[in-house]
Amino acid sequence: MKTIIASSIAVLVLLCAPVEAQWAKVPPARVPLTSDGKPDLSAPPPRLPNGKPDLSGIWRPENTYDGKPANFAANLQVDNIPYQPWAQALLEERKTGIHENEDSSALCLPQGVPRMDAAPGQWKVVQTSPDFIVILYEAFGILWRQI
Repeated sequence: MKTIIASSIAVLVLLCAPVEAQWAKVPPARVPLTSDGKPDLSAPPPRLPNGKPDLSGIWRPENTYDGKPANFAANLQVDNIPYQPWAQALLEERKTGIHENEDSSALCLPQGVPRMDAAPGQWKVVQTSPDFIVILYEAFGILWRQI
């Protein structure tokens, strides 16, 4: 009985050892490297067979300024916006709060663009051809968008 337990523990230890080393400094495919093995950020971008840039990869928005969250509307003067009449009417209607329950966030639904693109976190672009791009968002659960 002791032999079976000892053998089981030995097998378990041997099986778990390689699992830890699966991602030991393996560079992503198709990333140009410098002579010291670091990513070459000055290399030309990867291209598709038709010569257009390949956007595949991990993307992360830079939503900070001086290390603080950026407020892109900090200097916006609301009185100076030249609204078209239909847009002014829509603004006045939305100020009343009548549409507050239609916000996707309030209904626990996926957020749209550009809100999703400005959210903290990152997203992955998968471009398999010039005509097929998929964006996988990390924030707010598993969301994707096909272009």
